[in-house]
Order: sequence, then C-alpha cells, then structure tokens
Amino acid sequence: MKENAFEQINKSLENKFKKVRENHKEVEFIEKIPAGRLIEKIIWHNFRGMEPFMVINGKEINRGYITKELVIETQSGKRFNLSEVIKKLKSKIYFMRAKYNGWPDKEDYIFNNFALVKKPDFTVDEKELYKEFGRVIIYGDLSIPGNVLALLHEIGHCYKNKDKKFQRKYEKALEKLEQAYALAEEKNLTEAKKGEILYLPEGKTIKRPVPLDLYINFLKLELEDERGAWAFALETLDHYRKNGIDLEPELKTVEEINNFLESLINLGGYEQEFKRAYKELIREHMQNK
Repeated sequence: MKENAFEQINKSLENKFKKVRENHKEVEFIEKIPAGRLIEKIIWHNFRGMEPFMVINGKEINRGYITKELVIETQSGKRFNLSEVIKKLKSKIYFMRAKYNGWPDKEDYIFNNFALVKKPDFTVDEKELYKEFGRVIIYGDLSIPGNVLALLHEIGHCYKNKDKKFQRKYEKALEKLEQAYALAEEKNLTEAKKGEILYLPEGKTIKRPVPLDLYINFLKLELEDERGAWAFALETLDHYRKNGIDLEPELKTVEEINNFLESLINLGGYEQEFKRAYKELIREHMQNK
C-alpha cells in the first residue's frame, strides 16, 4: 500500500526524533517551507513521566522534544528568528515540534498549533508540561501554507495571557460556567429549559444545561482572545513583510488570508457557538412578545 503524504511526514519526524534520542544533544534539522528554509535545533528533554506520549489539547503527541531554536531563512537570504517575536514578553517561551500518535487526518495535521498558557482547565499532562516549562507553543508541519501565520497566532495567545485583568475575567467566567455544569451533572439534567442552553466542556461527553447569560459571557471572552491573537499574527506578518521578510509567500492577498482564517476551527467554531447562543436568546425574547 502506497504511503500518503502525512505518513511520510510522520516517518520523517520519527527519524529526526530518533537521532535526537540517540545523541542526547542538540540536533539541527533543515527543511523546505514556502518562505524558504526552516532551521530547527531540537533537544531531548526527558521531563516528568515515562510515558512516550502525552495528551495535549485532546491529542496524543510525543513527549520530550524541545525546540531550542526556530529560524526561518527566506528565499532572499534574510533570517527570521522566532525569539524576536517573543522577546517583548520578557519571559521564556518553549517550542515543541509535535509528532502525533498514529496518522492524523489532513485537517488534524494542518491545524495542529497550540499555545499552552496558564488556564484553570488544564489536563493532567498540560499541568505537568506547564509546571516544567511554563509557556509552551506546540507546532506541527510549517511547510503547509498558513501554518507559520497560525504559529504567530499562538504567540499572540501568550501575549494575551500576560493581560492579568483579562485572565481574571476569563477564569471567573469559566469557573461560573463549570459550576453550573457540575450542578446539572449532579442532577443528571440533559434538557435545556427557558433561559438555558446545552453546554459541553472539554473532557466531558454529555451536554448539560447551563444559564444562557453565563455561556454568552464566556463566549465573548473566548472570541476576544481568538481575535486578539489573530490581530497580533497579522500585524506581525505585515511588519516583517514591510522589512523584506515574507513569512507566508503563498498568502499574498486579503482574500487568500481571509479564506485561510475562515477555514480554521477555533475562530469559526467560537463564532458559530456565539451565533447559536444568540439565536436561542432571540427565540426566547420573541416568545415573550
């Protein structure tokens, strides 16, 4: 049976990671991406736990491969180091190159960047990783057009996470929502009444009714976080283009970038949920007329 492109990518990654494990030192990898060349310096770090995989953002990824340096060398010879973008945070951010357990489908593989920042709903593995390293950005195949922009988006989340006022609001809204879910779970409720909406938090399998106003308030904060991260990514892309460094040469026009953003799960998913919640609110309002 002929291997597909994603099987080939995973095999290539496994060969790279094997080299890192065997050497137990920094190993440099160079690969072609749309912007030019990607230069990665990856080291092995056998942090807490002996399991070969850990669950991060709902996916199983390899444990222990930390990217010490991530550089993009453009076709014109100019070099872009990701450390330039994160230096204003004045705190260390680690990068991890992800290799998934099993062959992912196309959508999973393309949109696999993820920022691990301090949130109250961490999984066990996420808590462990955060405790060891602090902020971590997990990235995938940057040879796919749009994934460098998506990586900048994850860095944008790290900047938003530094906004303590926003974080307090976010954590409070999530806490109220989870308390409402826990109460509905205790009573084994599965149907929404007037003023409620069905909600499914991460790690759960059954939707439960929660107050509609709490849900809308939380979604507003989720959308603010997502939009802020994309604004940061687009501003950064534009800044470096003006300085002769094009990080996404295949996303030239507004239409191309817009199509890419609309295809992403996070932004579209939150907006769809937001519309669903407001439709429910409008429906109830009209019934009261």
